[in-house]
Formats: sequence, C-alpha cells, structure tokens
Amino acid sequence: MKFTVRTLIFFTLLVALSTHAFLQWQRINQVKADIVSVKTEINRLNFDTEYVASHTQVCELAIANNPLPSPFFLAAKRRHEEIAGTSHGNAK
Repeated sequence: MKFTVRTLIFFTLLVALSTHAFLQWQRINQVKADIVSVKTEINRLNFDTEYVASHTQVCELAIANNPLPSPFFLAAKRRHEEIAGTSHGNAK
C-alpha cells in the first residue's frame, strides 16, 4: 500500500483526536465517580445544617482571634464583602 504524507498526517491526527476524546471521557467518568463518593461520604457522616453552622462559627471565631490572619483568608473575605455588597446593591 502506498500512503502519501497527507494521508499519514490525517490518520495520525484522527488517532490523536480519538485518543484525546477517550481519555477525556475517562477523566469525566472518574470525576463523576469521585463526586458520588464524596456525596456518599457526606451522607454517611450526617453533616446536618446545625453541625455545619456551628463548625463554621467556630472556624470564624478562631480566624478572627488569630493575631495574624492568613493572606488567603483576607483576600477571600474581601472578595466575599465585594460580592455581598454588589448583590446587596443590585437587590435595592
């Protein structure tokens, strides 16, 4: 069989695209399985609303009482305040 360079490039491209699509499909399925696993674990541990609220309050108090808060926390808090201010301003 005689193949031209263009035919070889075309088949190489076809194989590369199909391999990429297959690997992407596998990654998506793995992520879906991980999400189901995390949801199952959350349900198994029974994190109810009261527990989450109390845990959040404890974390906020610990962070607030820290004399040197994390720069990541400060940046996240600033973004949260900006978003809260923007959404509150839009509600009026």
